[in-house]
Amino acid sequence: MGVKSLIDKPLSEQRVIITGGSGFIGSKLASRMASDGAEVLTVDRLTDPYNEKSAASKIKRAILDLSDRELVVDCIRSFCPDTIIHLACAPDAAEDSNQISRSIDGNLRLTVNVLDAFHEVGAGLFILGDSSKVYGNSIVPYHSGLVPDPISSYAIGKCAAWNYCRYFERLYEMRVVSVRPSLI
Repeated sequence: MGVKSLIDKPLSEQRVIITGGSGFIGSKLASRMASDGAEVLTVDRLTDPYNEKSAASKIKRAILDLSDRELVVDCIRSFCPDTIIHLACAPDAAEDSNQISRSIDGNLRLTVNVLDAFHEVGAGLFILGDSSKVYGNSIVPYHSGLVPDPISSYAIGKCAAWNYCRYFERLYEMRVVSVRPSLI
């Protein structure tokens, strides 16, 4: 099933939340979607350093910590999105116990909070900002038929987050998609 078949209405009629909206990808995506007519809310715990001025007036912003489930539910409920693009995550870094904790918190717990809140307010399409790092040292080109073989805490967190997305898809009949870019 292609992404186009998952979208029920034109982008100009969509309400979209982008978590991680202050990041490079999130801010560029928000600007593009807003310029194409979508009503966009970016959610982040930071201000938006990458924001493009041209679309600034069309993009709503919420500064909140996605680890606070009640705030996440309130935010999603008040905006009532058709689609959530979940890009917020803890970045990949050198491995140590702190990085493992950041990967669990930033790549798994935040995802579950957003999934749970989105389901609670009436699920639409959930797009997970995943990573090609879940394929480990597999031979390129990567494709969805490859078996994940994560070799870092970051990749393990992303794999687990995707498995929770699939679990929510089965449990609540949510529509979920994973996007696994590399070398951004």
